[in-house]
Amino acid sequence: MFNLGELLSLAGLYVTFLNSDQIDRRLRRCTDLHARLGSRKNIRFRTISDGQPADHLRSVGQILELHASLKEKTKQLIREMQAGQVEGDNENWPRISCLIADGIMSFAIDVAGEFGIPSLLFRTSGAACFWVCLCVPKLVEAGELPFGEATDLDHAINCIPGMEGQLRPRDLPSFCQVKDLNSHRLNFFLSEFERSSRASGLIFNSFYDLEHTVLNQVSTRFANVYAVGPLHSLVRSQNLDHSVTSGTSSLRKEDLSCIDWLGRWGRGCVLYVSFGSHTQINGDELLEFFHGLVNAGFPFLWVIRTDLVTGELGSVPKELLEALQTRGCVVEWAPQEEVLAHPSVGGFFTHNGWNSTMESICSGVPMLCWPSFADQPLNCRFVSHVWKIGLDMQRMCSRTMIERLVRELMAEKREELWESATRMKERAWKSIQDGGSSINDFHKLVDDIRSMTAPKKIELSPFDNTD
Repeated sequence: MFNLGELLSLAGLYVTFLNSDQIDRRLRRCTDLHARLGSRKNIRFRTISDGQPADHLRSVGQILELHASLKEKTKQLIREMQAGQVEGDNENWPRISCLIADGIMSFAIDVAGEFGIPSLLFRTSGAACFWVCLCVPKLVEAGELPFGEATDLDHAINCIPGMEGQLRPRDLPSFCQVKDLNSHRLNFFLSEFERSSRASGLIFNSFYDLEHTVLNQVSTRFANVYAVGPLHSLVRSQNLDHSVTSGTSSLRKEDLSCIDWLGRWGRGCVLYVSFGSHTQINGDELLEFFHGLVNAGFPFLWVIRTDLVTGELGSVPKELLEALQTRGCVVEWAPQEEVLAHPSVGGFFTHNGWNSTMESICSGVPMLCWPSFADQPLNCRFVSHVWKIGLDMQRMCSRTMIERLVRELMAEKREELWESATRMKERAWKSIQDGGSSINDFHKLVDDIRSMTAPKKIELSPFDNTD
């Protein structure tokens, strides 16, 4: 969302970022985002409370609980901004003329409607995940949902238009893998996706050469679909005057020392391991990963968050610690875009969050996929079997499988995977060049926002930060 906001500001629009107080505090602590973007005359930051105490632990699942509070707080702040009643606001700052919200914050459509403001939804997952969720009624009609005790999780699903035969039941987004159609989580997400039709348009961090079949299907249901990805690459290409250098918007402090460590190794020989911001594993799984990585024999850079491991971690064998000293590097968080672009990185062991998947594609780095929840199983399937730029761990966690697949990724199947990944990287970069599909869609998005109403000012609500 921050990349999108910066792009819109570079196009001359006025942009207000609206975040929760808690996310804003983390951004200020971990990044230079406010200094970097706040120096622009047409960008400002505003915050609202998410209704939770400052020291309360937040989780991905809590978004269901926070909707009512966020809706009322957002409505109140927009009312004050429209009336020019926010302390510290520049009186010359134009009123809001368009609201862009995270895709699972569809309440923003209602809030915008109350003030006569057009709204757009920014989907933080790929178009395929969005389309699958819209097709849940077809999955139910075909008997694919709900799951039963004897459900074959590996048969081909043929009832999703544009994706016939590509997915298996185990590849569906985790909130669709239910045994009860009355599941609260399933119905929350289905409601959010269905309500998207009331927005003036949908924005995807994707590009047509990657998801053209699915994007064409989505376009049959929505008049305005903008595929403007990869956003992190597009914002760099458009920031031509370098007046504000691109940087991170991570909610965790990055350890830059790992870049120096990468410089010690030859081209394409290091495996980068990161399971994102929210995935958790137990102590036994951590040791299986550790054994597998060491036994595979390749140098590895491993992100181990302080909250990655749940429960007790047993003693780590001496031989693993010795191997870590000679050819391993562990950090709490890494500058991922920079790591993936480093010439020594030859593979990415990933949870397949959409941002991580897109960043790996743009760097041409093949992936070893170990998805956990949400859209990750679906992304894994596309990476491994549709785009053929990675391998699927099948959600298994044994040292022997990890060792075998790491060797396949980094050596035995290296050439064919690198060839496919390089082709996809070239398509990604072509999409953001002059005349490319993503830059064209971005120009159309800007033109459409300008034509909605005057004055031209955008409100962005990036409460979600999907990696």
